[in-house]
Amino acid sequence: MELSALSSEAVEMKRCITLSLILLALVGALSLVFSQLSPPVSAQSRATATDVPVIPHEAVPNFFKNPPGIYTGENMGIATNSKGYIYIYHRANETRLFEYSPQGNFTREIGRHNYGFAFAH
Repeated sequence: MELSALSSEAVEMKRCITLSLILLALVGALSLVFSQLSPPVSAQSRATATDVPVIPHEAVPNFFKNPPGIYTGENMGIATNSKGYIYIYHRANETRLFEYSPQGNFTREIGRHNYGFAFAH
């Protein structure tokens, strides 16, 4: 009796493994077929946009006056409020938010050593 129970378990295991291998081969074949149907995308392809309006701007060299030890360059975002104050979201060795007056003078740093700033997107 035990011998027949073991052999039926072995048959069931063999059937399960066989079906799993067939399913794996089918998924692999389908992924190969679908990858051939889609056109290749070049890593160097560029997005093309038409009828995009040009945003007028005037570059002012050295507009922002930083205090000693504060450097900007890896800025992720820039915004202004209703009073004209300028906010620069800066990511370099430490994520920081700088506030500047409308004249470009450094006003303050917001959230220094704030761990949550590192995860803002």
